[in-house]
This record gives sequence, structure tokens and C-alpha cells, in this order.
Amino acid sequence: MTDVRAQHRNQIYEGMQVMYVKNEDDNNETWNEGVVEHILTPENVEYSPHGIKIRLVDGTIGYARQLLSFDEISPERLSQMIQEGESTTLEFKHTFKVDVLNNKEEKCLRDESVKEIAAFMNTKGGRLIIGVDDSNQIVGLKSDYDFVETERVTQTKQDKFKQEIRNYVKSKLNDHTLESNYNITFATIEKKEICIIHVIESTAPVFVNQDIKYTKCMEPKLLPGVRNNYYIRTDSGTQMLDRRDMIVWINKRKQNSRI
Repeated sequence: MTDVRAQHRNQIYEGMQVMYVKNEDDNNETWNEGVVEHILTPENVEYSPHGIKIRLVDGTIGYARQLLSFDEISPERLSQMIQEGESTTLEFKHTFKVDVLNNKEEKCLRDESVKEIAAFMNTKGGRLIIGVDDSNQIVGLKSDYDFVETERVTQTKQDKFKQEIRNYVKSKLNDHTLESNYNITFATIEKKEICIIHVIESTAPVFVNQDIKYTKCMEPKLLPGVRNNYYIRTDSGTQMLDRRDMIVWINKRKQNSRI
């Protein structure tokens, strides 16, 4: 049954997670999940019995059937997304902070996750899943949990791990208002626990406060210091923009928001 909110234009906004169909009058069509890029129903049309017409971030045109909170996703859909692999709105990380080859913590690995979160905020939102490797295999959180030390008997490793992620992201983005732009949840797929960081687009530019001592993670560079870097998501993954390209990108986002 169609969510009645999906029939009202003022209930839908760009960046919202929705379930949609491609054919407005096909009641038997399978619903798909996507993120709204633009509302196509004219501004003077407030209600549509078939669902508000939308364009998704992947370019698909559809009709909204159900509105989801940005961190709401079914286990079945989550499994499907992992099988489909990474995209402009989905990124996998084997671990948050552990070099699995040498079984030790590496600070720069945490920076890699922060980059992805900031890039999603600077683009169209997305999800970072920790506990899935580059070949789309679910490896779970054991490697990270082995390095998690709880602070009290009643605290679980999951709770402490979630706290560590939030504290580190907060320290690197250095903007407490961005905490509402992401949420951290956990799920069990194929009997292995994974961590999902759900991110929505930010209306303001997001910068990562980053140490300049790595040309690449775990490859030291003799250049100490700190700078604010700006990242976005593209078809080829996460990309850092220089000042000129960043200004062009931000201006383009502002123009698109007025359309």
C-alpha cells in the first residue's frame, strides 16, 4: 500500500530515501529503493494519487511509494546492495581502524572512512559499510572489535565502537552541526555483524581536518602539518578537489538547488 505521504509534494525533499516504482499505474510492480535528486511533479501540483514524480540520483525517473528515514533499510535490500557492489552512493571498508595484514591499528585508516563520509555529505549522500571487503565479501567486525576496549561492564563492544567512530568523525569534521547528517547502525548478514554509516547531503561545504603526512595511507611522507581538504563522490570513487575545482563544484550545487 502506498504511503500517503508519498502522494504529497510537500512531504518529499531532495536527498530523501524513498521506495519508488517506474510506472505510475502499475500496482504490481516491484518497489525499488533510491535517493531523490529532484522533484519532477510541478510546484502547483500538491497531490498525486500515484505518488509524486521524482528523479533519483542514478538518473532513474519514478514515482514515490514510501518515504524512508535516511537510516532505514531492510536486511534483504542491504544484502542486495552489497552484492551489487560499490557506487556513487555506496562504499565498503574492510575495517575502520585495523590493518588486517599486520593485525594492528592504523590511524590513517580511520581517516579513509572520514573522507568517505565527508564526500557523501558534499555530493548526494550515501552509505559507508564497514565489515565488507573490496570484493563485496562480508568479513564482519571481528578485526575492529579485537581492538575495542569497553569502559564499563555494561558497555558492549558495539556501543564502544559506535562511540569511537562518532568521536573521531566529529574531531575531523570539526563541526558539531554535521552530527545530524549521519547515523550509525548495525546489521547481521550471513551471520556476520557489519556497521552501516548512513549519510545525507549537507547544504554547506564539508571539510576534513587532515594531517599532511601521508601520500597514501600507511605510506609516510615527510611533510608535517594540517589542512582542510574537500572531497566529493564520483563514478570512480572519492575524489579530493583543489581550490579551483572546489569553487566550481560548490557553485554548481547552489545552482542545481535553485532548479
